[in-house]
Amino acid sequence: MNSLILYHLLSGQAFFSGALLIVIAAGFSLFPKRKSLAITFCLIGIILIAISGTPFSLPMYLIAAITITAWLGGMRSKKWNRYFAIGLISLLLGMAIYELTYQFSPKLQPVSKRSIAIIGDSVTAGLDDGTIAWPTLLLKEHQLEIEDVSHVGETASSAYKRIENQRIDSLVLIIEIGGNDLLGSTSAEKFENDLRKLLERACDSDRQVVMFELPLPPFRNAYGAIQRRLANKFRVQLIPKRKFLSILLPEESTLDSIHLSQAGQKRMAETVWGVIQSAFEKSN
Repeated sequence: MNSLILYHLLSGQAFFSGALLIVIAAGFSLFPKRKSLAITFCLIGIILIAISGTPFSLPMYLIAAITITAWLGGMRSKKWNRYFAIGLISLLLGMAIYELTYQFSPKLQPVSKRSIAIIGDSVTAGLDDGTIAWPTLLLKEHQLEIEDVSHVGETASSAYKRIENQRIDSLVLIIEIGGNDLLGSTSAEKFENDLRKLLERACDSDRQVVMFELPLPPFRNAYGAIQRRLANKFRVQLIPKRKFLSILLPEESTLDSIHLSQAGQKRMAETVWGVIQSAFEKSN
């Protein structure tokens, strides 16, 4: 599949396309001769939203489904169609505005020490294939001290066990974890429990923590919702998944669509530095 299409779907951008199509459909429904077109636009919009993996809560999706159903059923009545169309448009605009809040990169406050800690899986640790991993690139290019607690095959559970009795001194922590949980056999319930324990251990009142948001395959919304819920609870800033995807999708960036080539390591280092740079501006 074309990388641009994959990016649009897996980055969650398809939600905005789908929402826009349904809003247009609601507008078309106000004109009798365009109701068939409205239904077509609506169905395409629903499909795009469904496969976008946007991690809204189940109640929110149920409200949206009920509203769309009521609008479709009310098309026969000019009066009720107008009311339902306005309600549907308002709901989708609200959902879009809420989702937009997760599209911005974190902004870190300055810290006194040029040091970062990293908890990650093989995307961070590398495969011992001769490539220079992105934490090492950050160390060399920006003179940062690195506490690298990343390991191949790491999950939220194994990461917690690894740092359970380990001291982390850095005031900036980057977490790149969850891919092995999402693509493996970890249930959403276990992932939530493991990630909660990891964040409880890793987060500190003086430490700024940023975490890569997982690019979600269709219908795996629960994992993203867990990330967002726990990030909010522990005051962790999320790096938008579109940034991670912009690294993974170019063919030259990965060895096997997941593990980074040297070009991918360079892109990852540049992306991470763009996120954390503000923390070290005063210590240059």
